[in-house]
Amino acid sequence: MSLAAASLLSCASGTVMPVAGSGKKEVILNSSHMANYRKPLDLRDRTVALLNQLFNSDISNRNMILIINNHSECDLVMDIFGSRTYSLPISAKHSESIILEHGNYQLNSQVCEAPYKTSRKFTENTQLNIKYQYIPFSDSTALTKAF
Repeated sequence: MSLAAASLLSCASGTVMPVAGSGKKEVILNSSHMANYRKPLDLRDRTVALLNQLFNSDISNRNMILIINNHSECDLVMDIFGSRTYSLPISAKHSESIILEHGNYQLNSQVCEAPYKTSRKFTENTQLNIKYQYIPFSDSTALTKAF
């Protein structure tokens, strides 16, 4: 049996690695056959974009930063569905960040083969912590838990 959950904190810290998205569920890579898609920003541009968003105090700003911390032992890809669709790869024991417009989003992933699915309304910078835990029982059965 697998359980999925997450903890959400309203803050902004962590690694700065956004991924550009398209109307389709796919990771956008920098290659010539994808000339019509937005290109991913290089590290310096991503850092500048995230810092500008973090310190933007304009009340008309419709963007927010989503930081996903993967505390599990497994790599994962977080699929983010909302006004745009993103797939954000996150290495085990690492964090990734992305700038999103305010709104309702569905987040889906597999955390060490345990399904993770949640719906959230994001209106401010948010940190999402993903953890996975294997819980053994005394009768030789086990429970896996993603939270």
